[in-house]
Amino acid sequence: MNQWMHSLMAIFREISTEMKDTEIDNLQEKFTEVNSKIQKHNEEINRKGRASIPNDTYMDLHKIEVEIRKVLKSSGLQMKMKQDAGSAIED
Repeated sequence: MNQWMHSLMAIFREISTEMKDTEIDNLQEKFTEVNSKIQKHNEEINRKGRASIPNDTYMDLHKIEVEIRKVLKSSGLQMKMKQDAGSAIED
């Protein structure tokens, strides 16, 4: 779950220049909320040795990813990524 969160944050940093201020603020708020939940989850893992992923935290990360994908699509970056990948395969 930590890796997923960090991956989404890295993508967010890359595409934030394509986002409106309200979108940036909204996602930053969501990242803060989810980070708090992940920290609690990590504490539980440290106490018990293992713990299942809370469904609400999983869904929160999923919603953030969907929002990021919307920005990628609307800015044309998603298509560029597909084209770049296709070019790399052909080379």
